Amino acid sequence: MADGHNAVVQIMQLIGHDKESEELAVQRLTPPLRALPPPVGKQPSLPKPREELDDNIPF
Repeated sequence: MADGHNAVVQIMQLIGHDKESEELAVQRLTPPLRALPPPVGKQPSLPKPREELDDNIPF
């Protein structure tokens, strides 16, 4: 029984060590976030809605 408990403790320590090293590697290998460039020139406007829409359907 004592060997089983020690084995479980050792496995949990190894998993924890692997998780820590994996998190450090992800932080080290992830590129830094880049901001979007500012908009250049005039932004395109949305088309104006037509106010003369007819609700009658021709059929």
